Amino acid sequence: MQLAKATKIQKPLVRNIVATINLDRTIDFEYLLKILNGCEYNPEKFPAVIYRHNNGTCLIFKSGKIIVSGAKTEEYITALANEFKKILS
Repeated sequence: MQLAKATKIQKPLVRNIVATINLDRTIDFEYLLKILNGCEYNPEKFPAVIYRHNNGTCLIFKSGKIIVSGAKTEEYITALANEFKKILS
């Protein structure tokens, strides 16, 4: 039995970060849809507002939970969370 040859492992690249944000409050979808451009909401298909932005997509639930996918850095996610807090306060 021959063992596999050792291969050089390249440095991992971050291509996509998935994160959750909890705003600890309920979200008024009517208000959100009026003030945030690029939102899509079809409650018959999916129970969240879908917000597509430059660096990914957010799934925004009435419970105040947000799932962010497609982000490249933690800093971007933090900035996005702060933006949502500001918009919804």
